[in-house]
Amino acid sequence: LSTSSSSVKSDDEQNANTTKGTLHVDKDRLAAIGWCLGAQPILEVLRVQSWSFFDFSVPTLISFHGVYHRKELPMEKEDKNHGRQEQLQRQVLICNGINDPFVSQEDLQRTKKFMESFDYKVDILQYNNAWHGFTNPAQAFNDNDAFDYNQAAAQSSWESAIELIQRTLL
Repeated sequence: LSTSSSSVKSDDEQNANTTKGTLHVDKDRLAAIGWCLGAQPILEVLRVQSWSFFDFSVPTLISFHGVYHRKELPMEKEDKNHGRQEQLQRQVLICNGINDPFVSQEDLQRTKKFMESFDYKVDILQYNNAWHGFTNPAQAFNDNDAFDYNQAAAQSSWESAIELIQRTLL
């Protein structure tokens, strides 16, 4: 993992060009979905969208029991405007277990503020009696008390994600 901003930017530019040049990718209907540590790349999607080489938008971002930075998030936002982005409904859904020991309420609020600074509407769904990994049935067998499966939270969060995708992308 590179820590140089210019190196990360160069890698992201290459990945963006590869994605938008793919025959089967509709660059106007993209979503990013992350579980656990996959929430961090969603934050990166927000940042790279503001860079001048990134000429398309990912209007729908979804995170399940995501773990985010525990420090201030970098704001390397370039001032640019794609007319198409104003027409898109840009939305984030964060599904979080209230009992998740890896995600504090401060982390969630900091992340929400960061996402809103990129003109996304952010909804945080918090589930009672839900720990880290609540969407994964295998967590029911995990001896670590930080993890557990919660079928009701898993089903509700998945249904909310599907509804968001249908509303914003279809």
